[in-house]
Order: sequence, then C-alpha cells, then structure tokens
Amino acid sequence: MPGRKYLIIIAIGTLLAVVFSASAFAATPFAKKAPTEKETVIWRLTQGQIVDPGQTVDTKEGTLTSGFTIQALAKSKAKLVPVGKFELSFTAFSPQKEMPGQKPGVWYVQGKWILANEKVFKNPNRARYVPELIEGVFKAELDFNPATDPARFTGLALLPMGPADGRWSRGEGTLTLNKNFNGELFLELERWPAQK
Repeated sequence: MPGRKYLIIIAIGTLLAVVFSASAFAATPFAKKAPTEKETVIWRLTQGQIVDPGQTVDTKEGTLTSGFTIQALAKSKAKLVPVGKFELSFTAFSPQKEMPGQKPGVWYVQGKWILANEKVFKNPNRARYVPELIEGVFKAELDFNPATDPARFTGLALLPMGPADGRWSRGEGTLTLNKNFNGELFLELERWPAQK
C-alpha cells in the first residue's frame, strides 16, 4: 500500500526533525549548566548565651527537650555576613527503649540556625530571602543532652539552596560549640553567579 509507505516516511522525517532540533537546542548557551564557585566560610561564634532554656519533659517514649535557643556574635573574613548575630534553636530527644532508627542513651538533636546582620536580626518580620540573612538546619547524635548538660559538641550544618548575598547558594559543614556555646560555623558553599 503506497499510502502506508508515505505515512512511515513522514513519521521518520518528523522524528529526525525533532531529534535534530533537540540537539541544536542542547548546544545553545541556555542549555548549559551555569558555572558555580566553591567557597569555604568560617564564622567565629563568641559571647554565646542561652536566650530560651526551652522545656524538658519525660514521657513513656523518652525524654524530650524542645525550644532550647542560644545566640552568639558571629564574625567572618568572608563577604557573606561578615559580622552578625547567630541563633540556634533545637529539640533533643532520647528514647526510653529502642525505636526505629533510634537507640536508648543517644540524644537525637535537630534544629535550625539563622545568621544575619544586626539590623535584619532585630527585625521581628525578617524575611528569609534577603541578602543579609542565611538560615539552615542542624543535626547531631550525642551521648548527652546539650540543653541540660552543656559540653563541647559538633553536628551537621546544612544550608539549603537559597539566595545569599544576592547569589543562589547551598552548602554543608559543621557547627561546633563548647559548654559556653562559643565555637564556629564552618560551611563549604557552592555559589551560582550573581543575577544581573
């Protein structure tokens, strides 16, 4: 059937046109991944203080501390928030008996941290996406509760993708604090070019 041959030829021609168009688009600058830069930033945290001791309760599942919050003065040599205030708020939980992914005697700490310049930090209506503010999450597994038995500890600090100093950034590193809640926030950042 000649009609059927023509339909097959047209279908093959259309498919080839789509393939060549897609490969041509892939070669355009729009399809290229934007180059990123790696940056290591360390903030020294001093003058640490407890601003909210939170609340600790014993339940049949285990012991839970919630709402524990500290603040400190943060300084860095980097352009990204060189001087500002740091705040960490977390919950800590230790189960009475073994639970999925959790063991007795271990404190599972989770929270969030904020770093901003003084002006933005004091604003109760501060928005997340401003150049002078970055915020992330904190996780740690410890053999003590840092809210009730302060001692040196280190945990994972994450900076989810978001604008920081006018550039999209993300990163991860560590937060280390001593018993007086002084220490350092260390981040390995991946940063995208500034928007023009």
